[in-house]
Amino acid sequence: SGCDTQTVVNNNGSTEYGLFQINNKIWCRDNHIPHSRDICGISCDKFLDDDLTDDIMCVKKILDNV
Repeated sequence: SGCDTQTVVNNNGSTEYGLFQINNKIWCRDNHIPHSRDICGISCDKFLDDDLTDDIMCVKKILDNV
């Protein structure tokens, strides 16, 4: 992500959020993908702030699921 904590919209309509580019189709929920799996159980907007605690917790879940 180039140390950018913003969003990147993909060609498939999904969005990557925050420093770790966490995808809204599987890992978090937002208004763009109403049927997200939301495995991390968190709003994607939480990955856009300077607090990386929740980002890191979600990344741990991602690593446990791959």
